[in-house]
Amino acid sequence: LIAFKEGSMNKRTRPLQKLNPFYKQLILKKNQVMSSLHKLQMENIEAQENIKELKKEINYYTTQRLQQELKYPHSRKRASCRMSFHLRRPLL
Repeated sequence: LIAFKEGSMNKRTRPLQKLNPFYKQLILKKNQVMSSLHKLQMENIEAQENIKELKKEINYYTTQRLQQELKYPHSRKRASCRMSFHLRRPLL
């Protein structure tokens, strides 16, 4: 254990060796990937927020439509009659 610690200490005190020429490219690529990852995470969060808002809007309009049908039950029948009339009409 002592030799292991001493060995690690010796590595720290050695003069810096020349870095691998591909190291800089690797670091740049890593930074690009991390930047892309962050961007995708932010887009994902934004998309999730948009989905929540759209679900709220869908629920609101569904509730409005159901309340309208309860308030005016005959209007739905008229609309369905008009639709069936238009569907049965011959095309000219």
